[in-house]
Formats: sequence, structure tokens, C-alpha cells
Amino acid sequence: MHFDGQQWQRMPVPGVEDRSIQLSDIAVLGNGDAWAAGHQRGGGLGTRQPFAVHWDGHSWATGDIPEGPGQITQLAGDGKNLWGLGYAAPTAPYVAALEGTAWQVIPGPPEPPGAQTALHGGTILSDGSLLAVGASSMPGNSRQPFAAILTSHL
Repeated sequence: MHFDGQQWQRMPVPGVEDRSIQLSDIAVLGNGDAWAAGHQRGGGLGTRQPFAVHWDGHSWATGDIPEGPGQITQLAGDGKNLWGLGYAAPTAPYVAALEGTAWQVIPGPPEPPGAQTALHGGTILSDGSLLAVGASSMPGNSRQPFAAILTSHL
């Protein structure tokens, strides 16, 4: 939905036939440059796969995210860089970086031994590194806070 200060207007978001799509977060990089992301499922997909759409100020277009298990739960941006954070089955950290107009999956931070870890938030620090936070499910069902810093993805 788009609010122009007076009223709401429905703005169609492109989807993929036979798939269920859920958007979880949105980030604005500049005027007429916004991304929304989440996951898709269905159409023969056994697991959730990341999904993103780009707003150019007038309409939405599907983003290019590599196929594979995962979902984006939060976007972290600083006006020029954009990161997608979440988790992949069976619960491992999921990290993607926007490179131009295409997304690149980045190896997630190492998990504690025996843990299943999901990322739920993040921010870009002044030096350009990504601070990601979430939780690790440890053996015995206890959850522990998880934080990691990614200093470079190249």
C-alpha cells in the first residue's frame, strides 16, 4: 500500500505463480529506491526460499536472489549498502548482500558447536561492517543470544 498523505493506494507486488509470498521488511536506500524482502514457498518448492522486490518510485519489480533455502527476516541498509538477514533450513544463519541490482548470498557467521542459529536484526556500522544479532538454539532447548560482525564480504 502507498500513502500519499491523503489516502492509501494499492500497489501490486509481482509474484511468482503457484507460490505463496510473505514480505517481512522494507529498507529505503534513496528517493525512489526501496527494497522489500521475505520468502516464497510453493510451486514445487519444498522449503522457503528468499524473495525480494524493488520499488523504483512508481512500481515494484522482482529482485534477483540466488535460489536456495532461506528467508530474509530483516533488511539492514545505510543508504548505499543493503544486507538481508535471516535463516535457512534447518536453521542456519542466512546473509545476502545487494550488489547493484542483484543479491549475492554470503556465508553466514560461524555458529556455536551443535547450535541452530537464526539472525533477526542488524545494522551497518560507521566503518561499513555489518553487525547481526539473533539467537542460537542450544542442545537441551535453551536459547542464547547471538551476535556477529561481518567486516568484509568480498
